[in-house]
Amino acid sequence: MNKTRIIGVFDEENALLAAVNQVKKEGIEINEIYTPTLCMKC
Repeated sequence: MNKTRIIGVFDEENALLAAVNQVKKEGIEINEIYTPTLCMKC
């Protein structure tokens, strides 16, 4: 079983959303996203 982890740190919500969209487009499943505030668009 592949246990690869991808970790990203973003200063702006728009950068986070762009990364999330790209990762999903590549077919990678996102299990968790941690933010200091609620991100309704993730």
